[in-house]
Amino acid sequence: MRSELRTKGNDWMALAPGKLLRIGSNPRCDVVLEGDSFVSGHHANLEHRPPMTRLFEHSANGSTVDGKSVHHKTRLLSQNSQIGFGKSLLEFRTLPGDAPPPSDLPRSGRYKCESCTRMVRRRTPKIERYEFLEFLGAGRAGEVYLALDRETKALVAIKFYVLKNPDEEQLKKDVVRFLKGLQAHSELGEHPFVIGYRDSGYIPGAGIYLVTDLVDGCDFHSLVVEQGPLEWPVAKELFEEILEGLHFLHENQTAHRDIKPSNIMAEPKEGKWTAKIADFDLTHNFFKAGLDSYTSTKTAFYSEGFSPPEQIMQFQKLDPSADIYAIGMTFYFILMGNLPLAEMGDKPAFPELEAQFPVRSPIRDPLKKKNLPTAAIDALERCLRRNPADRFANAGELKKALFGG
Repeated sequence: MRSELRTKGNDWMALAPGKLLRIGSNPRCDVVLEGDSFVSGHHANLEHRPPMTRLFEHSANGSTVDGKSVHHKTRLLSQNSQIGFGKSLLEFRTLPGDAPPPSDLPRSGRYKCESCTRMVRRRTPKIERYEFLEFLGAGRAGEVYLALDRETKALVAIKFYVLKNPDEEQLKKDVVRFLKGLQAHSELGEHPFVIGYRDSGYIPGAGIYLVTDLVDGCDFHSLVVEQGPLEWPVAKELFEEILEGLHFLHENQTAHRDIKPSNIMAEPKEGKWTAKIADFDLTHNFFKAGLDSYTSTKTAFYSEGFSPPEQIMQFQKLDPSADIYAIGMTFYFILMGNLPLAEMGDKPAFPELEAQFPVRSPIRDPLKKKNLPTAAIDALERCLRRNPADRFANAGELKKALFGG
């Protein structure tokens, strides 16, 4: 595939894989937008790493991608996207054909201007081992940063969890329990489709920090929302990777407990997407340590639309079958771009919780339209049974049912 970019009305410019373009009014930028007072000197960066092309917007004035506002955020581009900067417009397209030779893209500090990097360093606590480079995003529990590990020279992601508790002594004890739980998980070993925990600690006033492998891509929720559902030939390879990673956790007596599209990362590699599972058993660690009342994770013991009904009543006793339900809903979302929302027909295992969960619809007919094999549709239907005993026992069983072997 070949990707191209142009300012409206001008000639198309081919993008080399690995190319990073600086966009702004400054003559030193790669794409110079002149005569528009809305455009900052260094307004945004555009990175092209097939199959991913994304805009890093870091101007105070903001931008638009396909009519949607983007302000200090990252946005994936679709096969035909329009990027607005005030009165200026960039057009992006992907079409059949050979791409130019790849170019080398530096991985450290490539997205932000120097003033943005200085701002990141001012707002983050000092940790001797790590140099903070970029703000990557924020969730319900805290913020995530790109950092350089000074010891290993590797780029890592550091996530902060802000804690609130007036009893400082009790908080310290709970934090110790939490960090011990993370240490146990870091000893599981490495797996190519699981994001590993590398380091963790606690800084009074800043909270707990968790250091993980850096995945230089996006989560599957963003991928589907911004680029559309995946077709079966592409999804099939990714599902195999996800299930291999989940089977690794299940073999090590670890349930994830919060499988959903936003907790699975997609990273470009050799022109294709590859998958990695993130944040395994993290919410459970907060719960066991007694920190659930201090963080917003207390609302995340179940993820509506993805978690099974038993997750509310039996959170501490969940086994891999809870992950099977969640992975079934996640795979359906990746294929269809939505969740089924009417009755599936089987009786819920916990009728008293029925009102707290969306009612499911039959999934067979929608999945047939995506040209899934009958065996794959049967397997996904079994994942979504309300009774845990009726599902696959673990990811290994599901993988055999979906793909054989």
